[in-house]
Amino acid sequence: MDLKIENSACEKYQLQFSSWLDGEAEEPCRHSESCPECEKFVEIAKKSRSFLRDESLKKLPESLNLNTLKKIGISRKTDGKNSYEDTVSFLGALRLLFSKPVVAVAFSIVVLVVVLKMVPDAQQKLDFRVLSAKNLIIGKSGSEIILSSGADGVIEIEKGCSLKIWGGPAEIKYIEGKKDFVSLEFISGTACFEWNHLKHGKLLVGIGSITMSVVGTTWKIVSSGDGTFSVELAEGAVVLQDSNSKKVELKALNRISFRKDLEKSVTTAFNPYTDKLFSSVFGNVIIGER
Repeated sequence: MDLKIENSACEKYQLQFSSWLDGEAEEPCRHSESCPECEKFVEIAKKSRSFLRDESLKKLPESLNLNTLKKIGISRKTDGKNSYEDTVSFLGALRLLFSKPVVAVAFSIVVLVVVLKMVPDAQQKLDFRVLSAKNLIIGKSGSEIILSSGADGVIEIEKGCSLKIWGGPAEIKYIEGKKDFVSLEFISGTACFEWNHLKHGKLLVGIGSITMSVVGTTWKIVSSGDGTFSVELAEGAVVLQDSNSKKVELKALNRISFRKDLEKSVTTAFNPYTDKLFSSVFGNVIIGER
């Protein structure tokens, strides 16, 4: 309570009055019946603490030990004629409130909901939107990304997180986007990609039975009709993993070819400067490892 106290007499009275409201002292005598500051203090104090008074407290058994009452914040006053009144302090009111299981559980649920609302949901699904598109269309389901020859486009998952796609013809499927990763499936064709992000750590790309983990990288995927895929890396580094948990780390300026798994994969050197698709956007592509 932020009230200006003019003198020590007012301060003493107001402190004693607060103690009396909490049942810790006898009701004090006002130092001056005409003191406007103390009058204002009493009025505000009574209004602000009136909700703490519970008439049901008067029905507490007289046999209750006074020390027990004091421990839970209840002060008992008696007139010596088998009449008594119990007054609860602020902390005592909280103790009594939470001594009721239903109230305690309900309050806990409310607190939990509020806390969960404040915590970012790592599993929140994120859709994408097309920022630019040339010879690139989105299928009827909203997840297929279809490139015809000469395609060039950019999709954005959220601000600061985008994927540039060019080349074609090719078919790609957007699987899902969440706070900590985005996943795609490369179905067929030829396409180049550049992953730019500020918030997301990983882009996961399914290529047949292989999963490729990408962080800030530029690459090309080529599929042939016989079930062979190749990944050509112009910049950055990626990790590929098959269904048998075999992993291969591919660094910039290298190409890897594989079929159903990575057991017989072949890695060779790759020169992006001689590649027509990469050379068409060299102004935006950093060659080499980051």
